[in-house]
Amino acid sequence: MIKFVIMGLMLVSTTAGFAANAERIVSKGGSVYLVPSNSPVKLQKQKDEEEGSTTVIFDGHFVAHGTYKIRYLGPPRPPSKDCERGACRFTQCNICDPAWETSFKPDRGLRFHLPHGEGYPMQDIFFQNAFEFVKAVLTEKTIRRLVDKTINVASGTAAMNVDNFTASIECDQATYSVRFIRISVSGTVRLAHNDGLVEEGC
Repeated sequence: MIKFVIMGLMLVSTTAGFAANAERIVSKGGSVYLVPSNSPVKLQKQKDEEEGSTTVIFDGHFVAHGTYKIRYLGPPRPPSKDCERGACRFTQCNICDPAWETSFKPDRGLRFHLPHGEGYPMQDIFFQNAFEFVKAVLTEKTIRRLVDKTINVASGTAAMNVDNFTASIECDQATYSVRFIRISVSGTVRLAHNDGLVEEGC
C-alpha cells in the first residue's frame, strides 16, 4: 500500500512540475495547449476553426523515436498493367493511391517534450503524408502483401526526422500529427494478421 502511495505522489509531482514549466497557449476556440520549456517546436499559427474544434501548428523539426503501425484501408486490387510490365516502380503505381492508416507512438521522453492539449495526454502521432512514410519504412514486397490482404498490419520501431507538428482538439478528442521527412534508423518490421489499430469517432 505504501509503495502505491509513493508512486502516486511521484506521478503527481512529475505532472505538476511539467505543467509549471510549460507555456500555456489559449486558442481562439478556447482550448488550452501546454508547450514545455524544452519543446523542440514553437507556435507558428492557429488555423481557422469550426465550432467545437481548434487546431494549432508548430514550427521546427525534430527526431522522433518510437513504435509505428501501418494498415492498408483500401480493398484488394490487382496491380496496373504498367506495374505488371515493370514500366514503373510498384510504389509509384496507382495501386498505392488509396489511403493508408499509420500511427506512431513516440517514446515516453519525447511525449513529455511535445505540446499537447491540457487534459489530453499524447498517445499516438499520425503522419500527414502517410504513404511517404510507408514507402520509406516498408519494402515493396511488404506493401504488396498489405494491399493483397495476406497480412493486415506491419509494425516496428524507428527514428525519423519530422516537422510541422500539429495539434487539434475536436469532438472532445485530441489528435496530433507531423509531416514525415526521412528515416534515420529503422528496426525489424513485424507482420501480423491482427491489426491492433482501434478506430475511434465522435
